[in-house]
Amino acid sequence: MKALILTGQELLKIGYPQGKVIGLVIRKISETYTEDQKEYVMNLLRGILKYPKRFLYNETFGDVAHLLLGIAPRKKGERITLAEETFIGKPVVEV
Repeated sequence: MKALILTGQELLKIGYPQGKVIGLVIRKISETYTEDQKEYVMNLLRGILKYPKRFLYNETFGDVAHLLLGIAPRKKGERITLAEETFIGKPVVEV
């Protein structure tokens, strides 16, 4: 099967903003989907655009969601800091 290649015009038409996100989406789609999946992919892209927070930790589209929300993506292997205390004052993580 041939890779699915979308155009920037197609993405603009469904509401994606101009900029880095267009190129990133085109690259991710061509690496992941085939041309017979276009309808599914277009619906998926509409969902990412409408609910980007739901995709923040998605392996394929997390970077796209971060760009749409204007926040920096986590770097691979970056540690997440856990709270040292809960709301009732008891330690959650021993340090």
